[in-house]
Amino acid sequence: MANDDEASIAENRDEDDPGKSQVRASAPRPTRAERKARERAAFFTAHPRCCYCNGERVSEEIDHAPARICFRDKAGPEGFEFPACGECNRAAAASEQVSALHIRMFDHNGENLRKEDLYRLVEGVANNAPEAMPIVPIEAWERDAPPTASITAAAHRHLEVFATKILYAMYYRVTAGQMANHRLRRLVAWAQVGTPAAEDLSRMTEAWFGELRVGERGNVDIGDQFHFRHAYNSAHGYLGFSMSFGRSLLFFCVLGPAKQLATLKTPRSIDRRSRYWKPFRYQPIRELGIALKRRRA
Repeated sequence: MANDDEASIAENRDEDDPGKSQVRASAPRPTRAERKARERAAFFTAHPRCCYCNGERVSEEIDHAPARICFRDKAGPEGFEFPACGECNRAAAASEQVSALHIRMFDHNGENLRKEDLYRLVEGVANNAPEAMPIVPIEAWERDAPPTASITAAAHRHLEVFATKILYAMYYRVTAGQMANHRLRRLVAWAQVGTPAAEDLSRMTEAWFGELRVGERGNVDIGDQFHFRHAYNSAHGYLGFSMSFGRSLLFFCVLGPAKQLATLKTPRSIDRRSRYWKPFRYQPIRELGIALKRRRA
């Protein structure tokens, strides 16, 4: 009987002999579900705290900001995944639904419009935030082009929460993990593309912020659905961020110390007394969402 050393020598000879077939055990390939689970675990290891409440809570969900419902077939740009706690994510859900409806409804690029998506958003907003429903003439729905509508004050508040959430997310991304916090103030303004207010915001964006970037997704052409610019001043600690959704809405957002935000000039087309050009104190997203629910009660 061969001892262990002789058996080892025989195995080595077999490996050196190309004429002999080798049977090698291989680990089974992970399933798609297993890969997803590993990627999810790795994400939470790298991002353990929620970026929407200054890390007050553990991150439980991988959030997409902007929300995927803002895009045709829910195919949003890649690289916009952020750590969120369940409370912050749920608190902004109605605001994201309201904003997605307005974005999709006001986009005059027909390629970005899916009527089926629009009807689902109408149903969702009617159930979850009826006070924010756009006021649309009945005859407008009979046209092929996107209907015109007036925007309610409630919808303005939802759009503000929607943009604030993305502003916090971009701050986290641009600063490599720093979080919006109580030392900072936030300013969010928006306008419909093609209006004087949007032209003013566009000029300010081009003068202050960096190169225009287009949101992209591998193997999927999302067209002009999402453009953005940003600039971060590390010395003063403020972030300027602008985003546009197709030919629909343009947002202008700033997050930084109160002293820096006080230097921002009010665009000519915006009333200086307007609450839509006023820095507000930092609040976690869950608090902003709770405040909107209380207004409905």
